Amino acid sequence: MTASSTDQARRGAVGTHARWSRWAAVGLVLVVFGVGAFGLWSAEATARAARTVAAAGQLSDDYQEAARAVAAEGSYELEYLAEPGPEVRQAHGQLAVDLVAALTRARDGDTADRAVVDRALADHASYLQATDRLFAAVDRGDADEVRRIGTSEVQPLFRQVRSTVGTQASEHRNQAAVQLVALRQQ
Repeated sequence: MTASSTDQARRGAVGTHARWSRWAAVGLVLVVFGVGAFGLWSAEATARAARTVAAAGQLSDDYQEAARAVAAEGSYELEYLAEPGPEVRQAHGQLAVDLVAALTRARDGDTADRAVVDRALADHASYLQATDRLFAAVDRGDADEVRRIGTSEVQPLFRQVRSTVGTQASEHRNQAAVQLVALRQQ
């Protein structure tokens, strides 16, 4: 072998080595870029899932608060029948305000929540009008009117509101739990 063929062989080996080095560097850059992109995607997916869990939890809390308010409202209605007084009526009124506030917050859910809340708020408004008539009949001492209004107006409306709110509270509590499990599995 001559000196020039040895030089050519060396240059060929150096050129091949340089090419492999460049490909290795490109591969390493792609791996580093891919790991970084996966890290960003993973962080964003986890943050999105956490926001979904937080929203589901808040919606569940709003419905739970509404369920507690409607149950307490019913208790104060019964208490007014047994022992009428301004404190009981005021407490009943405050619970109505609390219920409306909780349902209004729950209305921020999806389209189905808005429809359910709108129906519950309409039923609750009718319930409040009926309880005003009921309480007025109690105040007058008109037992027949109390029985009629209670049986035909107040109780059916109360049961409807309680059922609607209770069902939503249960469903949204379950949805929040499912979302939390999904987040933990990520």
